[in-house]
Amino acid sequence: MISRSILIVLAASWFLTPVSHAQRRPAREFKSENEEFILRIKPGRPGRRANSACSATLMHRERGAKRTRWQRPLVNQIAPMHAAVRDDGRFVVTLGEFPYGGVHNALVIYGNKGQLLRHFLLTDLLESEDWQHVERKGKRIKWLDHVKLGFESHPDHFVAKLKWDRELRVDLKTLQIVRNRDGAKAADTGIPPEILAALSEGEAALFLDEDVLELLSEAGLSEEDIALLASGDVSRIAAENADEALEEIRESLGEELPEQLVDLIESAYAEQDPLAADHDMDIEGGDAPEGQFDPDAQRSPADMDAPAEAYEPQTLAGSILGEDLPAPNVETPTDYLAWINSFAETEGPSAVPYYQAAADNYIDFEGDAELRSAAVRGDPDALNAPEVQEWLDVNRAAIADFRDGNQFEYNGLELQSENGDLIGALLPHLSNYRGLTHALVTDGRRMLADGDTAGALDAYVDAITAGQQAARGQTLIDSLVGISMQAVGTDALLDAFDSAGDDLDYTQLAARMEQAHRPTRPLTELVQFERSMFMDAVQRVFEMDPATGEPVVTRESLERFDIRSFSGSSEPQADMTEQFLKLDFDQTRQAADEFYDSVTRALELPFPRQSEVFAEIEKGIETYSNPMLRVMLPSLSRASFLTARGQSAQRGAELVANIKAYQQQFGELPESLEAFGDRDFTIDPFTGGRFRYIRDGDGFRLYSTGGNGIDDGGVHDPRGEENDYVIWPRQKRDD
Repeated sequence: MISRSILIVLAASWFLTPVSHAQRRPAREFKSENEEFILRIKPGRPGRRANSACSATLMHRERGAKRTRWQRPLVNQIAPMHAAVRDDGRFVVTLGEFPYGGVHNALVIYGNKGQLLRHFLLTDLLESEDWQHVERKGKRIKWLDHVKLGFESHPDHFVAKLKWDRELRVDLKTLQIVRNRDGAKAADTGIPPEILAALSEGEAALFLDEDVLELLSEAGLSEEDIALLASGDVSRIAAENADEALEEIRESLGEELPEQLVDLIESAYAEQDPLAADHDMDIEGGDAPEGQFDPDAQRSPADMDAPAEAYEPQTLAGSILGEDLPAPNVETPTDYLAWINSFAETEGPSAVPYYQAAADNYIDFEGDAELRSAAVRGDPDALNAPEVQEWLDVNRAAIADFRDGNQFEYNGLELQSENGDLIGALLPHLSNYRGLTHALVTDGRRMLADGDTAGALDAYVDAITAGQQAARGQTLIDSLVGISMQAVGTDALLDAFDSAGDDLDYTQLAARMEQAHRPTRPLTELVQFERSMFMDAVQRVFEMDPATGEPVVTRESLERFDIRSFSGSSEPQADMTEQFLKLDFDQTRQAADEFYDSVTRALELPFPRQSEVFAEIEKGIETYSNPMLRVMLPSLSRASFLTARGQSAQRGAELVANIKAYQQQFGELPESLEAFGDRDFTIDPFTGGRFRYIRDGDGFRLYSTGGNGIDDGGVHDPRGEENDYVIWPRQKRDD
């Protein structure tokens, strides 16, 4: 049996101190410099089912106790090589992929709620002169030996000092690499062929050398076991522990085993050994971390027909935001408005004053709505109309504030409610955000018509960024309005590509788009905000019965909180009232939790499977006997689809810019999208794989498969529902 000392490997990332490079097993724990925060890693096991993915829990040590700050899956296949936690817990940075260094998960940044903020490939980080120091041994990419990690506060940077005295710096406010030279980056030149090959092969696939695989075959291992080894999964090789498995293979080979094979087997068997469970426990004794997911927890009725595997969450739904959602309390109502507004807070300069001033000062278009729409689309006659020019002129100051706000952090405006209830919170700013986006894009269209191409492109990119910022608000409506804002900017940008052809500097434009990018708030977080709205309604519909001390619904409480007015239900008032009077507080709350849990888990699935699951969930809503659930639970499948389509358009525009930049730099189009590795902009959100890219003479076609997930050969559906969603070349619109 493997000894406890071998299985429990603790590593700490101290400020700019060396990290050991002789990792024989995945490190299980990393601490902040002040030791107040502890990041615990549960290594993944490639080839196994979804809940065996690599995951992490950030613990906060406060007044002698520890509590879970957040818990989530990591992007890593097995585990990161190294990690660093800032002293305030607001940032966790992971580097590399155990045990082979890695090019895909080179540097990943997670935020204070565990949200994925930025993901860098190795080719994003290194510059041309760095590659001579990077070594490839078999499928292992060695670049992290003796790395030193740390955080700086002035400026607010993460720093990784590499062994050849090169500092990697990431600005934690903009999430951009701080370059040593103007615009220099690895994608420009000098990437060794073996690194490009590693990008296309993937991290976990076949990282054993071919001669090792041949030796294993000659040693008599079965084809099945060799395939498992090659894919990174040794869990079913017939042995009780790693020592026994290693000895068995050593005897078969008659020689020393390759280091990566030892790493692989020991890390996999460590997961099977009971002693290895200590990494889920308090090192000083005690229970598993607060909020640990129970895989045997009951599933909701809506998902009982689906395979259990599909619903095993990798994060605890109630803790996705980093702390548990407060429970509703009828006697002393929870202040959900204050809770949700806490997520609008920013650290340092905020975009809020700029966006608020822009929204307050914006003057809406007073002429014909169709004229404004035509101007936004770039119709020459509409752009020259006096009413349109007047509209732009009176909004110059508001547009300037709107664009200035893009430079700062934004997590939404604080919600305001006259009664303090969350469901009645007003969102008056969103309409003006959308109007400002239309004005900004129209102004850009005029600039382009007047020959100011650079000014027009800047306006379009700013419109996209403003949409990404708006989608960081706390409600689904914020997100959907933000998506529509991005679509307006993306449309204009792609039209500019189409009209300008090769006259644009696409390398500079691609860099500008990357710099301007802002991560949007994920739907999994927005679902928890929706849950808080429902729970706030629950605690207001019920009141305490003085006779029994139990929460009940009364006619008076229904009159105070008219749920029908918020739901838009067409059910007869009398029938609905009688149904509400029969509600049970605990059952209503539990059923809602089951619904939001099932929705959260569905959002973690690939889109085609996600659509199937949402259909089952929403079918289940129709059968609820509880009227509060039936009239208030949101339909999230449409929001999921619109989000995916919006991401397709925005990523597609960035990808077109990069393809054209490649063509300008190398004199030809890339053979495939593998030229860009697994950069986010290459990934079709509808499939999780790369966009469809087809070279067509001197041009190319680029499209998403759309909502059905089926490649229809580029047959364009402007809605992206039935056929493909074509990004390039530009498709004719039915205006």
